[in-house]
This record gives sequence, C-alpha cells and structure tokens, in this order.
Amino acid sequence: MTRRQRNRRLGTAVLALALFAGTAGGLWAALSDHGRLGPKPSETTSPPVPTPSVRTLPVTRMTIVPGPADPPMPFVRGDQVVGIPLVPPLTLAETPQDPLSGWIAPVATLSNQIAPQLYPDDFLLYQSWTNDGTAYGHQSIRRHDLGSGADTVFEDRAGTFAWNQDGRVAYFRIMGHGKLDPPVGRVVVRYLQTEDPVSSPQVWTSEKARWIVAGWAGTHVLAYRELEGEALELWVLDGPGMARRLAPAGVNTQLVAISPDGTRAFVSESDGRDRAVVFEVATGDEVASFDRAGLRLQGQDGPVPAGYAGMWLGDHVVTWGPNGFVIYRVEADRITVETAVHLDGLDLYEPRFYGSPWRVVGWTRSGKGHAYVDCDIRARTCRVGPTAKRQNIYAVYTASRPGPTLLES
Repeated sequence: MTRRQRNRRLGTAVLALALFAGTAGGLWAALSDHGRLGPKPSETTSPPVPTPSVRTLPVTRMTIVPGPADPPMPFVRGDQVVGIPLVPPLTLAETPQDPLSGWIAPVATLSNQIAPQLYPDDFLLYQSWTNDGTAYGHQSIRRHDLGSGADTVFEDRAGTFAWNQDGRVAYFRIMGHGKLDPPVGRVVVRYLQTEDPVSSPQVWTSEKARWIVAGWAGTHVLAYRELEGEALELWVLDGPGMARRLAPAGVNTQLVAISPDGTRAFVSESDGRDRAVVFEVATGDEVASFDRAGLRLQGQDGPVPAGYAGMWLGDHVVTWGPNGFVIYRVEADRITVETAVHLDGLDLYEPRFYGSPWRVVGWTRSGKGHAYVDCDIRARTCRVGPTAKRQNIYAVYTASRPGPTLLES
C-alpha cells in the first residue's frame, strides 16, 4: 500500500472510522524488496553474476503483557487526551486528526513540551477535523486550556503544524481543495501569542502545494512536499521565500527525527536507494549514511526499517518497523544499528524514548482497534494497553528541536 493510499484511507476513515483501523502491513510493504537479490544468473555458458552480500541482524524478542488503562505519557485517544501526569482525561471540543498526513507528523503538542517558561498556564495545541462533505473535511488548529477547559480556534483552515520554543508556529494554510482531492496551500509562520510584537503571519513558501509541516530544526522548518505519484520530498524552509530540498530531487524521503540540538536531521531514503542519512540542516551537507539494503532483520524480508515519526535522544534514534522497532546509534560520521526489537504481530507507530534509550513507548493498531505499547528493552517486556475500539490513538509530542529537558520532549 502506498502512502497516498494510506492517507486516502485515513481521509475516508474520518467519514467512516472503522476503515481507519485497517492493517498497517501494507505500509511496510511499500518499503520492502520482495524480489530476487542480485541479477538473474545468465542462462548461457557465462558464469553467474554474484549475489550482493546481505547480512542478517538478530532481533530481541519481547514478552507481551497487559498494561494499565492509561499510558505513561500523553496520548490522544478519540476526543480525549490521557496520560498527562496528575491530570484526569481531558475531553476536547473536536477530535484530533489529520486525514492528509495521518501519523507521519504530530497531531497534538503540549505547551510544556515546547517552552514552559513562555507559558505559565498549560495548554494543548491540536489539529482538528470536521465533516464538510469532502474526503478531507474542514481542518483547523485549536487551543485547549488544561485549567479552564476553554477550547478555541488558533487558525482556521489549517493542517499540520510545528511549534518552536521561541513561540512561533509553522503550519499548512489550506487555500483550496476539491471534494475528493487533497488540499493545497502554503506554509505560514506566526507567533502563538497575539500580544507578541511580531504576530502577523508570514508566508514561507511562495508556491501552493500539498505541504506537511514536520518540525522545527532550530530556526529552520522541515516540511514534506507531496508530489504526483505519491512521493514525498523533504524541504528546508529558512524564511519567507527561502525553500530548498534537503535530499536530492525526486527521492522519496522520510524524516525520522531531528537531533536534540536542532542542527541535524536523520532521514530515510527509499525507492531503490534504501539508505539512512544524517544531514546538516543549515548547509544541506550529508554527514553520515547507512546502507539499509545491505541488512535484513532475522525472519523478515526487505531492508532494515527506518521511517516517519521517530525520536532522537543523545546518540540514539528510534524508528518504527514491521513487528517492532529499530534503534540506531549516530556517531560523528557513522550510523549503525544498535537494537532491533521484535513484537510478534505488532507494528509500533510514533515510537518515543521515555526517560532512556531502553524504554520506548508508542502505539499499535489491528482490526480490533488501537492501543498504546510501553516497552522495557532490558526487561524484554512490553505492556499493551486496552484496545480503543473505533477510536484513533496518537502520541502527544513535538518533533521540533531543540526543546526543554524532559523525560519525553
């Protein structure tokens, strides 16, 4: 299943939510190579062409046990936010969801995950969707105050967003879409607080396109541009009218994570390249790479996984994968695979380090519904929460860096 097909399913699922809980296996099939390794040997008398060497990496198998009702970190569950320490479940005015981006970018972020010193009152910024009779619906960005419960519109007709610690929010301003076509628009930046001295929105992309805002890397915005043919290009936006590709043109690229100091981006290239690459965001220079095609996980086909919505903590990067997740180690000019964790029958989405590189929290889905997953790698145990039937589950987080020093920032 291609990414567009997945997102089309998400758009349809918003209108009929049961379809949203379809299998995730097709997503990984898009990254897998099920064909023959190497050229087919000649049927003439010429000697066969040697098959490229492919190493097999052993996996760490986990024991699955039931977990408590609420996750250890904040999650969206349907129209509620759960897992905020010492705070009962919060009911939002609308359901957080983005039918265009799905889960490849955050749908909700808490103020204390950005800059607690700027916001004395805790609140949530989230994407919402309402049915307007089109496949992608009416989208907006809303603000929910945790204390008063006030839930107001921050920006109408807006999609994915990324929130910077200086108080700026970059978001996709929707400028039109058809009944079945995905929306098009531009990336706009404005300050969250209207009393800020510079509060008028600034347009950072001159061309209308299908943009998915992924996160801030220091003062730069990282955003996907969706092309015809369902490919994603990763772009760096340096300011109004200053946009450049981070990876080569036409290469299907996924942002895995931004480094803690906001200077580098760990990305995954596919469509035959099958590399994990670290780029310097400011210059676009490639500083490290890893050939994913040269490594297989034990018992699985296709390149070792690296994909959307992971996290970078210290020198470790976690990324989702089929039946589990993978942790990479990033050193100055080198990328290696440190751990591959196998969860029998469970794909893990939006994996987040929680407190250390040995504890990873994310969510999974099946035909029965969605549930959070909390894995202790050293104990080789994963706790799976109760299944949320007919409800979406997303992690509440920010991909932007740098950020405050928190267990999960």
